[in-house]
Amino acid sequence: MACGGVLRIHLSPRTELAINEAVALASQKGRRHTSVQELAEVTGAPLRELRTVTRLLQEAGLVERNGSASAFRWRRDPSRVSLYQVAAAVGERFGSSPARKRGSAARQGEDPVSRFLSDLDAQVAALFRARKLQGLLPAQR
Repeated sequence: MACGGVLRIHLSPRTELAINEAVALASQKGRRHTSVQELAEVTGAPLRELRTVTRLLQEAGLVERNGSASAFRWRRDPSRVSLYQVAAAVGERFGSSPARKRGSAARQGEDPVSRFLSDLDAQVAALFRARKLQGLLPAQR
């Protein structure tokens, strides 16, 4: 008999949007500035949420604004920016598995499943630290 559960990595929608926006900006030829409206079309994201994510990426020093215009470009070398940096810029916190939060405080970290999930969280964080944005960019033709 098969089990009904599936173990999945959960990223917030904001983190997924930030990574998609980072890829869209970093893949622009000539590192041109791109309007927020154009980014919304490329990512399919609501303009309001995209503005929030763009502001957070700008505050983290990952994107820069074109003067007073609502146009941005990727600021850093994509081969030197990890997915962890992009995720952290928008508030993603690795190591907080929802499955571990269930149950009593006395049991957390002591039972085998909690220990396994803690280890898995650490491995996911390490993978995000190791994986560079460059690896997600489309191949240049």
